[in-house]
Amino acid sequence: MCHNIQHKCDSCHTRHAFKASESRRPEACQTCHNGPDHPDIEYYRDSKHGSIYFIEGNTWDWKKQLKDANYISPTCQSCHMYYKGQYSHNMVRKAIMGEGDVLFYDNVFKGIKPSDYIRNSKELMSRREAWIEVCVKCHSPRFSRDYLDSMDNASDSIFKYVSDSYATIKSLYEEGVLYPMPENRPKAPAPVTEKYPDLLGGFYGEFWAKDGNPSKIEKDFLYMWENDAFLVRKGLAHMNPNGFTYISWSNLLKKYVDIQSEANTLRRLAALEKKTKLRPAKSRKKSK
Repeated sequence: MCHNIQHKCDSCHTRHAFKASESRRPEACQTCHNGPDHPDIEYYRDSKHGSIYFIEGNTWDWKKQLKDANYISPTCQSCHMYYKGQYSHNMVRKAIMGEGDVLFYDNVFKGIKPSDYIRNSKELMSRREAWIEVCVKCHSPRFSRDYLDSMDNASDSIFKYVSDSYATIKSLYEEGVLYPMPENRPKAPAPVTEKYPDLLGGFYGEFWAKDGNPSKIEKDFLYMWENDAFLVRKGLAHMNPNGFTYISWSNLLKKYVDIQSEANTLRRLAALEKKTKLRPAKSRKKSK
């Protein structure tokens, strides 16, 4: 229902009315683009762009085509449907985040910073220029570039927390103190194991759990990279200050602290169990 909907006309041009004027409004996007992992409509609504739209939007002429509309504030459609001077139904030609896991999930394992991933790709830098072409319709080129660079820099900052957390979980696994260890719990169902052989903190834990898989620390890590890390970028992309501070950055730091605390607890418990097992039976009785 989520992704197949993009191939159906009545996803945006809803049935019965099927009006182009209806599909030009941001509300047409909110059925899918909402929620904890991609709160696009919430972030747009609470941005200055969205505030202007929700205050004045009912006075705008929605019968005009996007190329003729010249709205005083951008909408989802006027930004995402625009590409090199034209508007179309193709809204992914400027996409930089990829399938949603590229910047943070794959690159955590490869050790590649988001900014390096973007700036070392001719294709992604071409898409960045296409975004700047959208921004300069209202803003200066310098402001547009600086702002989008700040989005990359913020991604790098949270990437450090994400990669450090993954390194912590991986070290627990290598020390044999992750609880429960992967060999002592059910394996995630296919096709997860084929796509990501290393399952520590994998996406499957968002929708599947059984007998200790995923562990608590892995669940915290999953929400950290799959939700909070992306939301910092989402908040910046949609110019929503609360989106990239208290809603996302603050929650990501809470997960980071919890992961480090849980790691210390697991190591202390493992050391205590090891120490207890090495004591003679008489010594254990006396201690008790």
